[in-house]
Amino acid sequence: MQIKNHWSSVFLGSLITDVVLPPDEPLSEKLCDNCKLCMLACPLGFMRRDESQTVALGRREFVCNLKHHHSCCGLSCGGFVGISQDGKWSSWATLRYKVPEDDKKLRDVWIRALNDPDAGYTKRQRFTLTRPERGILDRPQAATQPTCCNCLLVCSGPKEHRARLLKTLHSSGIVVRDKDGNERAVQPDTLDPLFTWELK
Repeated sequence: MQIKNHWSSVFLGSLITDVVLPPDEPLSEKLCDNCKLCMLACPLGFMRRDESQTVALGRREFVCNLKHHHSCCGLSCGGFVGISQDGKWSSWATLRYKVPEDDKKLRDVWIRALNDPDAGYTKRQRFTLTRPERGILDRPQAATQPTCCNCLLVCSGPKEHRARLLKTLHSSGIVVRDKDGNERAVQPDTLDPLFTWELK
């Protein structure tokens, strides 16, 4: 989703209604200039840089990059694994796992992450289903804390501005959480081991 003058740096809301509304026409101009900086902003490489797919939206076809299984995105934006796979920077998620590129192995990473004592801080922001009629809405706004969305946040403004945002992200260090729950950014060379878990 892109909006003129805002690129992808937009959060959308929704409203459920039975009113019949005519759809808006999609923008005729192509806002994406294929800079691919969004792909470099994902710590787990959710979007594949060299593979594409075609999707249909509003009776028009768009070409976009092929993505890994959405559970890969969930690990990062959901608050579990934040360290980039090159070990140089991170999102706000503080587990330091080496995540395999093979989508079939992501289930094992999820099981490990969900049961990791160091992931306890994520419990208050996980989706709950205690009231099935509310589904994923059964979570207060105060407990909704996405930890990444870097791909969306980097896609803002002219290409030079996007590049500066990406450079800031990549040079900001790795976020760690101490036993008191305080978060701070440190440089990778201060972490031993850098990756605390890797799927064998």
